[in-house]
Amino acid sequence: MVAVYAMAFDDFCVVLIIQEAPNGFRSLNDCTRVWRDGRVEQLGWLG
Repeated sequence: MVAVYAMAFDDFCVVLIIQEAPNGFRSLNDCTRVWRDGRVEQLGWLG
């Protein structure tokens, strides 16, 4: 399963990407904030 979510706010967007195997193992999980001026901020790994 792969899930990609994007949430837009006034000053930034949050992009969330998750790839998970049927047994629950996450091979990819990432959450990033993208500011209106183009700066990118890694928010951390999801657990």
